[in-house]
Amino acid sequence: MMHEQVLLKRLIDAQAVIMQDGCDGVKSYAAYPRGDRRTRPSCFIPAQMLKHFLADGVCVPTSRGFEIVPSAAQRHSEKGRGLHSHQHRDMAVETITDAYGRFRQAQVNRHTRSPLHRLARRKRRSGERLFSDAEIEAGHRLARDYARSSLSVSVTQKYDAIGGGSGHGAEDISAAAMDAKRRYMDALDTLGPGLDRIVSALCCHNKDMTVIERDEGYARNSGLAVLKLGLQRLTQFYGTQAGCSS
Repeated sequence: MMHEQVLLKRLIDAQAVIMQDGCDGVKSYAAYPRGDRRTRPSCFIPAQMLKHFLADGVCVPTSRGFEIVPSAAQRHSEKGRGLHSHQHRDMAVETITDAYGRFRQAQVNRHTRSPLHRLARRKRRSGERLFSDAEIEAGHRLARDYARSSLSVSVTQKYDAIGGGSGHGAEDISAAAMDAKRRYMDALDTLGPGLDRIVSALCCHNKDMTVIERDEGYARNSGLAVLKLGLQRLTQFYGTQAGCSS
């Protein structure tokens, strides 16, 4: 655990991007400062540790590799200023999905989940959940399509290797990436101008709602209604709502 914290601090301090060098099945991954391969790696991350980071929501796959989410970096910084680690961990077993839509049970830290995961727990004053399971799942499917369409073959392959392997060859992955890109672009067309920006910013780029509201010029807390409308449209597109077909 201590070794993980030391490496995590190095990743955060260097704003490093974790990348794979060489073929699939390697035991460690190089972390380059700001994702620049021309520089010397700031550290090397064991494959098993990277699996832990992904399960805890500490890092996410991007077009460049695996990057530390801003909220995790902030919490790690606060802990370094003297806060206790248990204040930043809310561990629970949840069902998560990988880039291929496969479900699995994992111990996750709710404090470091994506903005979409956190919104899934939001409730109205009446106690009713603000977003339905169908709406949250539609957001996850958009995020998966974005990840698969924007990742290079090598990054997609290394993500699959970490997740346990699915037998996809390079040609299969390339075709899957093209299909994902088509679905992603069609989903944005379904959302329409305005809705596409706020939904993709939160689901695909992991921006917090407060940041999105500021960037889009919304009043505080008004963006949630816009987001819900967008996710409702996505339930029809992806067929996550009962009675709908994608």
